[in-house]
Amino acid sequence: MHSKEEIDFAQWHLSAAYLIPLEQGTLLEFVSSVGRMTYDYSREYKETVVENNQSDRHSTYYGEHRYIENKDHTTTFGLEANYHITLLDNLKASAGLSYQHISDADDKHELVYQLELA
Repeated sequence: MHSKEEIDFAQWHLSAAYLIPLEQGTLLEFVSSVGRMTYDYSREYKETVVENNQSDRHSTYYGEHRYIENKDHTTTFGLEANYHITLLDNLKASAGLSYQHISDADDKHELVYQLELA
């Protein structure tokens, strides 16, 4: 019996941001992004069985070979807007809204909001 399995996963993501300073201590941020994930899977399975019976000179041969391959990819596109404010020297807050479109594997749209205090 022989079995071989290979998995390959690759991902890249590119983002660009544009910052607009507003009043003192506040900032508006716009971000756009694109990305891609690729998944490749392959499995090979071989089995060979040989039985020899010397008394009646009979041989039995059984062989099986299977090869499974699966490839998939997902592309993402996103837009994001964030508002940042400095409340104190060491206290900052931000609020944002983002949209992400995921295509190819599962075609779906997501709207996300975020609140952050750091």
